[in-house]
Amino acid sequence: MSKSLFILSTILLCSLFACGVQETQEGAQQQAEEPPADQLESEAKTPATAPQPQLEASAPTAAPAAALEPAPPPQPATVIVPEGTVLEVRLAEPLSTKTNKNGDEVVALLDKDLIVDGKIVFPEGSKTYGTLLAVKASGRVEGLAEMTLTLTEIHLGQDIYQVGTSAITIQAEGTKGDDAKVIGGATGVGALVGGIIGGKKGAAIGAAVGGGAGTARVLTSTGQEVEFESEHKFSFNLSREIEVKLP
Repeated sequence: MSKSLFILSTILLCSLFACGVQETQEGAQQQAEEPPADQLESEAKTPATAPQPQLEASAPTAAPAAALEPAPPPQPATVIVPEGTVLEVRLAEPLSTKTNKNGDEVVALLDKDLIVDGKIVFPEGSKTYGTLLAVKASGRVEGLAEMTLTLTEIHLGQDIYQVGTSAITIQAEGTKGDDAKVIGGATGVGALVGGIIGGKKGAAIGAAVGGGAGTARVLTSTGQEVEFESEHKFSFNLSREIEVKLP
């Protein structure tokens, strides 16, 4: 009987020991899973931080308004030079029936400002060009020398204006005892002044060879040429209007 008690006691002790070990392992596992008390207390005191909202994608910045285009430059003023306007010019190169021929260029400068409605359209010194329409040297046609000229262009800066003017004809006709003088021509034809015709000064009976339609005829000694030095003055009338853009 005592042996039986011993066996029962041993079994009971083993059972108790096994239960204690199991409880110890479960307690240790539970303790490992649970945070420490001071950590729980600290977490309880710390206010929960609200989740930060994600920043919405900002709308694309509007492109700056396109720079305003500069205003177009003002249109240049336009002036009409009427038909009949007188162009007073002075020769830039000499002319002679002895050396010039048909079609040769005439180069002259505007002798004074051309003014329309109080505005200077072509200033003094503006370059003009013309053409010798006919040149007859002395002795070729019954001993007469003759020259016909007209203007075709006038320049303003870089602009070139085509013009039409009356033609001026100067003729040398031999007579005895006569000096140079005007013997014909339409209204507006002036007279020759200081023109060298056959080596003689022209009679001082006007300011220039005029620009009216018609012919200015000048009497000189027989066999002489029609010649004009540089700076000699002529007047031409426009045969049509010109539209000019002022600078």
